[in-house]
Amino acid sequence: MQRDYDLNLSPIQAYGSELNQVWTYLIDNAIDALADHPTPTIKLRTCQEETHLLVEIADNGPGIPPEMQPRIFEAFFTTKAVGQGTGLGLDMAYRIVRKHGGDIYFESISSNTQFYVRLPVAVLTTPRVFRRGE
Repeated sequence: MQRDYDLNLSPIQAYGSELNQVWTYLIDNAIDALADHPTPTIKLRTCQEETHLLVEIADNGPGIPPEMQPRIFEAFFTTKAVGQGTGLGLDMAYRIVRKHGGDIYFESISSNTQFYVRLPVAVLTTPRVFRRGE
């Protein structure tokens, strides 16, 4: 596994357990895509793009066939064999990311699939002190 983490990211406001589900779904799918690959590689990268945190999860598996790509985030749609997947992982990942005000998208060609999750950086404000009578 290749890791490229930006260690100077701005904080985000998020439900950590929900985002852990997103990472689990994306990494599990990458692992499944590499099942028969002679030199499997998964790449994890984080960086900041202006007002968003970007997380990239990529693999060098066979890719998602072009005819299936428009449906990839649909509930119960799967590219896996019968009994291998429920078709709910990417649908749930999409819902969780959107709930957090972010975007999830992908690029896939033969031997290169990259999923991107963009999450807004938290707007931190100074807490207001309320005085009696306000």
